[in-house]
Amino acid sequence: MGSFTAEVKDSPENIFAMIQRTIGASGFEIKSVVPNTSIIAEGKREYRLWLLILLVLIMWPLALVYFFTRPKNTISVTISPKREGEGSVVTISTSGKKADEILQMLSTSLR
Repeated sequence: MGSFTAEVKDSPENIFAMIQRTIGASGFEIKSVVPNTSIIAEGKREYRLWLLILLVLIMWPLALVYFFTRPKNTISVTISPKREGEGSVVTISTSGKKADEILQMLSTSLR
């Protein structure tokens, strides 16, 4: 689980477009969008492949339970305009390894 907050000099509209392109290119499914304000996206489930294969070989119903109870990768981005002057404040929170990778890409782009 990661989080990132930054003040950037660009407008909320430009930041929103860049973040939306990055998340869209990552293969995550966008679940909720408030234009120029927030994006919530979801990716695949976090599971260990070797454990899933072992459970399929030993007891397949348990493998299904294991797979469907694993949490999904999620990323939530909130963009708000700065109160004084131009710029934006971007807050990103993630859950899952793949979402953390997107967080790293976004944090590098926003700096």
